[in-house]
Amino acid sequence: GYYYESIDVQVEVNSAREYMITETLNVYYEEEMHGIIRSIPTSSDVEGYMVNDIHVDGAPYEVEDSYSSYDVRIGDADIYVKGLKQYTLSYTLSHYQDYDQLYDYIYLNLIGNDFDTYTNQLTAEIVWPENYKVQKVTLTDGYYGNRESRKLKYEMLDHGISIRSTSRI
Repeated sequence: GYYYESIDVQVEVNSAREYMITETLNVYYEEEMHGIIRSIPTSSDVEGYMVNDIHVDGAPYEVEDSYSSYDVRIGDADIYVKGLKQYTLSYTLSHYQDYDQLYDYIYLNLIGNDFDTYTNQLTAEIVWPENYKVQKVTLTDGYYGNRESRKLKYEMLDHGISIRSTSRI
């Protein structure tokens, strides 16, 4: 009943291992619906983290704490929408401090694993403090557990990385 015309994810990483995330979701409703549910995972295969400061512009929203995610219900139970709608979702991931004194790492699943439809275009930009030095970048796409990237390309920036999809995801 719907798909994402585009998803743009902007991430600002600070030295406290907090990721301030803003997602611009351009959703196309092919039929009348009340809205979408965006699930934000509360842990990864690598480590756990806290999710704070969830906010949505563009529609009413409710946040439900489920076992492994925060489910953000975007839309109104009394109002149907059809056609193109834009929502801006923002939140902060606060990663637990790691104990490696020499290195930190950025590990981030940009869109999570609970999408039940596709997006025509994904763009993202991740920026980090000036004193960070990147030694290795690994980018994956596709189904959960995939270890390669066939639909994403990236470009290194002065203090970040720019990512874009090359086809529908």
